[in-house]
Amino acid sequence: MAQAQQTVNFATGLDSSGNVQLSGDLLDANWTITGGQTMKNGATAGQAFTVTSGDADWYGGWQANGPNSSWITQNPDSADNGLIDAKFTFNLDQSQLASAVFSNMGVSLDDSGQVLLNGNVEVSGLSYGNAGALTPFTINPADLVAGQNTLEIQVTGTDYNLEAVRLEGMLTVQSVPAPKGIFLLAAAPLILLLRKRLA
Repeated sequence: MAQAQQTVNFATGLDSSGNVQLSGDLLDANWTITGGQTMKNGATAGQAFTVTSGDADWYGGWQANGPNSSWITQNPDSADNGLIDAKFTFNLDQSQLASAVFSNMGVSLDDSGQVLLNGNVEVSGLSYGNAGALTPFTINPADLVAGQNTLEIQVTGTDYNLEAVRLEGMLTVQSVPAPKGIFLLAAAPLILLLRKRLA
C-alpha cells in the first residue's frame, strides 16, 4: 500500500503560491495576527502583513527578510503593534500522527515571547536580542492532534515600539490510504441482507 507524503511549510511571509514575499505591506496567506494596538487601513481583523525596511514598523536590528521567510506583523504602517499573537492552523488525520517529523524550525520576534503548539510551550524566553538571526528550536510531535492543530507565536512582552514575528520550518507526514478491500468487507453484510429480503 503506497503512502502519500504531505509537507506543511510554516514560513511567515508567504503568498498563496508558497513564494516568500520580500516587499512590505503584503498579505501573508497562511498566518493570522490578533491583539495589536492598531489595524492596517482596509485590513480585515486577523490579517497578517509582511514588514520590511521601508515600513514604519521595521527595526534595523532585525535579520533581513529572505530567503525562506519574512517578518510579519498586524500593521506594518504603525510602530505601535504591541502584544501580537500570530497563529497558523493546519489539519492532520490520525494516520499521519505517527510519522510526523518537524525540520529546520527557527523563530525570531520582538520584544519577547514564546512558541506554542496546541497550547503546549515549545520554546520560551525569546527576546529582541535574538532578532538578528532565527533561533533554532524543536517541536515535540506528541503535541500534535488528529484534526485541527494550531502553531502559535505569542509576543508576551513589549515596549510598544516596533513589534513583529518571524518563523520558518517544515512538518512532513505520511498518509496511509485505507485498503480498498475494507469497503468491500463492510458492504458484504449489507449485500447479504438485501439478497435475503429479495429472496
